[in-house]
Amino acid sequence: MLTDTTLSNTHYDFIMAGGGCAALSLVYHMHRAGLSRKRMLIIDKSPKNSNDRTWCFWERGENVFEEIVYRKWQRLWIYGHKQWKKQLNIEPYTYKMIRGIDFYTYVYQALKALPNITFLQANISHFDDTETHAKVTTDKGTYTANWLFNSYKRPQKVANRGYNYLLQHFLGWEIELDKPIFTPQQATLMDFRIEQGQDTQFVYVLPYSTTEALVEFTVFSPEVFSKQVYKTALIKYLQQYLGLAQHNYQITHTEFGVIPMYDSVFKQRHSKHIMNIGTAGGQTRPSTGYTFVNIQRQSNAIVQALLQTAQPFYQQNRWQKRFNLYDSTLLQVLNKGYSNGANVFERLFKYNKASTILAFLDGNTTVAQELGIFTTVPIVPFVKAMGKVSYRNL
Repeated sequence: MLTDTTLSNTHYDFIMAGGGCAALSLVYHMHRAGLSRKRMLIIDKSPKNSNDRTWCFWERGENVFEEIVYRKWQRLWIYGHKQWKKQLNIEPYTYKMIRGIDFYTYVYQALKALPNITFLQANISHFDDTETHAKVTTDKGTYTANWLFNSYKRPQKVANRGYNYLLQHFLGWEIELDKPIFTPQQATLMDFRIEQGQDTQFVYVLPYSTTEALVEFTVFSPEVFSKQVYKTALIKYLQQYLGLAQHNYQITHTEFGVIPMYDSVFKQRHSKHIMNIGTAGGQTRPSTGYTFVNIQRQSNAIVQALLQTAQPFYQQNRWQKRFNLYDSTLLQVLNKGYSNGANVFERLFKYNKASTILAFLDGNTTVAQELGIFTTVPIVPFVKAMGKVSYRNL
């Protein structure tokens, strides 16, 4: 693995514009498939050497990063805003967590001995396409490639076209307690007992041990809050629902994040030689914000396309596009206030098997299953929202 101090020339087979989860996952999948002999340049403005984020996801079986799964759970709780609660048996799925620092370390360890992979720490000013190749300009020079994969530049909001724009924003605290209260095998997926207001708000709790957990306050709304709002909500939750005064716990790590929940089109094909990946390529599920598993699927599809056709663009399943309509419908319901988000998610988990809902949110249900799910949500708001979205799409 080369660094920016040993760049030998400026043309590569592949350039990754952005060096986060999407880019590193793609390079890792290429490495596993034998494509790491190709010359690759990974450009990012900062080194990935801190625990800057956490990825949670559910899946059947194991994935290529199973070795670094930090914690996993098969029993989840959901708490409703009217004191309703339910323990979810999610088999055959497992809910998993991977920490950012573990992911970065693992991928770098796998790639560091490869002479054809170069990491460049630089600021990207812009990239564009030519008839024969892609070009990216940075504050350290200009580089070209046969193919450029963009996870750096994300699509902006498209105003006045009827699209829905929400943000999933959150503050999470890893806490260590002075007394054991957690059940490590059971996590809280959504707790809607907190005050809802006009937005969808919930807390989730992922225990690491009887005295350690990640507790995260999450909101779906058009705008990010002030930092004090998140802190106040977490302190109140820990006191009111876990019985913890501030002297009972120590905050060992903090994470803050903002995830776009947009139903505008995130094109995978940016131009002739440029492909969007990760969130920039539509791999963040608009209705949930989950991204990690979709990134792995996209990375695998790109690799298979490169192996079979020598180009990265793969054929997407058109039948799966119905899930785009479902996502847009839910976002319309939440964005326009047709129904309370807590009520929607409570009904989904209350009247359906947890494994069916997880499959639905993952885009892996049949039409028959989906029709059954639709009968359990507030009918009038969803019919109204689907009509609005369908009209917009036409």
